[in-house]
Amino acid sequence: MSFPNLDQNYKQYEVKEGIVFLIELTDSLFKPLATLDDHSQLQEILLCIDELMSDMIVSFYKNGVGIYFYNSEETGSKFPKKSGLTKIFSLNDLNSSNMKTLSNIVRDEADGFKPLTKRYRPRAEPLDNLQTVLRMILREFQQKPQYNRTKLIWFTNNDKPYLNPEAKDSLRTIISDFEDNNIFIEPIFLDSYLDEAQTKRKEFETSLFENIFLNTNFLNRVLRETRHAEEQNSGSDSFDAINKIKTSIARLKEVRRIQISCDLILSDGPGIGGALGCSIKGYTLFDHEKIKASKNVYTEGEALKVVQIDSSSIRSDTQAEVEIERDNDGKQKKIDAVKGLALKYTNKVDELKENESNERVLLLPENVLQDMKSYSFDHVPQFYQNAKDLSQLEVSSEPGQLEEVSFSKVPYLKLLCFRQLNSFQPFFNLKPALFVTADLDDGLGSGNREGGFANSRTTFTSLYQSCVKLKRFAMVFGCAKLNSTPTLYALYPTNTDGSNSGNAVELPDGFLLVSLPWLGEIRSLPEYVLTEQSKYFFEDPARCAPLQLVEAFKKVIGLVGTSEYNPESHSNPVLQYFYKTIKQEALQMDIKDEDQTVEGNDWSSKELLQLKTLFTEDRALGELVLSINSMLDAIGAAEGSKRAAEDSDIQNGKKQKARPLNEADVITLWKNDTWGNVTVAQLREFIKRYDSIKSATKKADMIANISNFLESKQKTK
Repeated sequence: MSFPNLDQNYKQYEVKEGIVFLIELTDSLFKPLATLDDHSQLQEILLCIDELMSDMIVSFYKNGVGIYFYNSEETGSKFPKKSGLTKIFSLNDLNSSNMKTLSNIVRDEADGFKPLTKRYRPRAEPLDNLQTVLRMILREFQQKPQYNRTKLIWFTNNDKPYLNPEAKDSLRTIISDFEDNNIFIEPIFLDSYLDEAQTKRKEFETSLFENIFLNTNFLNRVLRETRHAEEQNSGSDSFDAINKIKTSIARLKEVRRIQISCDLILSDGPGIGGALGCSIKGYTLFDHEKIKASKNVYTEGEALKVVQIDSSSIRSDTQAEVEIERDNDGKQKKIDAVKGLALKYTNKVDELKENESNERVLLLPENVLQDMKSYSFDHVPQFYQNAKDLSQLEVSSEPGQLEEVSFSKVPYLKLLCFRQLNSFQPFFNLKPALFVTADLDDGLGSGNREGGFANSRTTFTSLYQSCVKLKRFAMVFGCAKLNSTPTLYALYPTNTDGSNSGNAVELPDGFLLVSLPWLGEIRSLPEYVLTEQSKYFFEDPARCAPLQLVEAFKKVIGLVGTSEYNPESHSNPVLQYFYKTIKQEALQMDIKDEDQTVEGNDWSSKELLQLKTLFTEDRALGELVLSINSMLDAIGAAEGSKRAAEDSDIQNGKKQKARPLNEADVITLWKNDTWGNVTVAQLREFIKRYDSIKSATKKADMIANISNFLESKQKTK
């Protein structure tokens, strides 16, 4: 039996993002703007980058940032002479040294100690050497291969990237080289004004940039967003100056990590409508900051050192250490381990020899292990032409074998049906929803799949447009991830009624993948809840909560007011305060002007204090809350007296008569073997209804007779 190398199937990659900010220095970049509170655009850019690094260090500390300037009067030491290229710091992992350097520059500009105009002076006569600058930036990326997701954020207010027309082809080639190296370029066109009063904004001509970005789609989204902003803010000059810088840099925090990549099966089986589907990808909508695992350290003298952990492999039977071969560098060679199942060998432990283990490992091939832990979806057998013949199995020409049946291997999602949008219940949402869109690579870009459906974008677009037009959402079922269990989902189209309610963020066209309750959630209910549904499930809502109480709560919500909820604006206050303190200590920042109160550092406490003030000052609201409390007290007192009466009846021996068992109850009890809560009277009453069940006097005999009766019925079927 041969076991292939299983390492590739379980290899996972950590996302490490490398971001380079490339800024063209011009005189207008240093001029204070009224729309930026008299800050220059360069100062605003550096402030936003400083804030970005402070946020990224919390959760994405392995990401890298670099800041470069071109068209500078002074050239950096590591760059070609007189190229006008310099830097604040190179592309490196986030560290306190670079953060302190940038923080000092920003504070010196704010305090007037050393303005930016003295640090980075632009050239009086611009150089026509953009191809040299981009080539050096590309080399910076190539020298840092540890980043598997790379971006170049390019700030400029110069609409003439080249003066010599012959440089167009070389620039176009370099831009294509960035795309070939999977480096995303996002150009950001800044504002400049024609007058000192800053009333006449200079129109930015993008034709030359369109020439050099001709072979890529980097510029398409920028131009689309610019046109949309101009339509939404026609007649306003403040949008570009304020939002272009902040929005573009803040967008870098929105890490859209791919959570799922699978096939969406719309129709299967033989015939014209079979084998219809599309490949999809699901992305996280929001990613909150959280602490990741840190390294263990110990103190040695005045320094902290990282704890080095070493491990060894031992035999389970003799406990002897396994000697592993080492390479020329002294490192241990990797063991090609295979997966197996540990099984108990014998119940007679006394008969085992000394140091003999009671376990035996059953080694299984990779395909068998995969089938055991996966949930493949079986389609209609390929040889059937008519659905009426599914009850008959045809045997192939070879004896002992059946015709091949097609399967969809995990991951996959299968369409079940469509339902009206107004029938969707938002409170059934169990987990954060994912944003689903078409896989433009048709499944070929996913590492764990061999490809998906062709023309996925066209199929997905038709599905979305149909759902929006007919006001329907799709119900799908399957395993969205490898090694996951099947789950029921709702595919809810965006930009429809209910999809963006209470959300200030406008979502693109696509679907929200909402996880719905399935077997795991239903099985968690106690048995008595399922068998006595009339007692625990109320058809009339008034039995759960009086209408008077519901109306009172509606008034409270109306008076307090509910604002739109955006998860990105609600950060983790504990982590933010912790890292704020660490940053002030590491960067040696003065905290005398910092707000050290709880409400100044914790948005949740601030909002609670505002609510407390509102309830105290608003007399009508206070009286309404007192009325709600009195109604809740009355409901609690009524429930308490009811429980006391039930307890009194039990203590006095007045037990309530058990409800008669129906056929569904007995079948459930028989399948689950949960006869413990059933009384003899219930069993006797059920047996009397069926002449085929033998009567008995003992409870165990009654259960045995009922079980025999059900088993006989099952065999006859």
